Amino acid sequence: MEGFELHKKNCLEKADKSSIGGVDSRIKELCEQINSDESYFTTSSCSGRVVLRKEPVGAKKNEIEWPFVSHDLVEFDDLKSKLVTLPEEDVWFVMEAPILHICCRSLEDAQKMLDVFRNEGFKRSGITGVKSKIMVEIIGTEHMDALVAKNSELVVSEDYLKLLVEEANKKLKKSWDKSEKVKNKIK
Repeated sequence: MEGFELHKKNCLEKADKSSIGGVDSRIKELCEQINSDESYFTTSSCSGRVVLRKEPVGAKKNEIEWPFVSHDLVEFDDLKSKLVTLPEEDVWFVMEAPILHICCRSLEDAQKMLDVFRNEGFKRSGITGVKSKIMVEIIGTEHMDALVAKNSELVVSEDYLKLLVEEANKKLKKSWDKSEKVKNKIK
């Protein structure tokens, strides 16, 4: 077995280390399509999500807590229920775009994959490695960050929180539509 094939086999067989323990359902079929091609495999993925992120000042990545995470459209009451008891740390409302990391057999394969995603609106994407592994990083442009609590107090109104949820849901839908178009293009 060649280097790329062995790396693909090892990567796809290892245990999933994500917080949800697997590929989220909205992006699973796209990942399976990519992984079924002999020239590609995914190393990580997310279909997009809405989170509340609790960040102590100066926190490192592993010190951040996630009191709310959803890979689906968000109901305001579900989000609001996580803001009843507020910590001293800053709490951010974040909507993150889809992200995929795809290992490619060759630079030509990487460019082909990149072109498909960019043509469907994934403009913040590129080839991130070319020495030992040729990687394509796909990132959607839809994103939101808003500080919603500080020093154990909400710093935004309930109406503004509702607006954040509404806008995040619109952005999630838009990004899922773009992912669906990519999925149909690479069939």
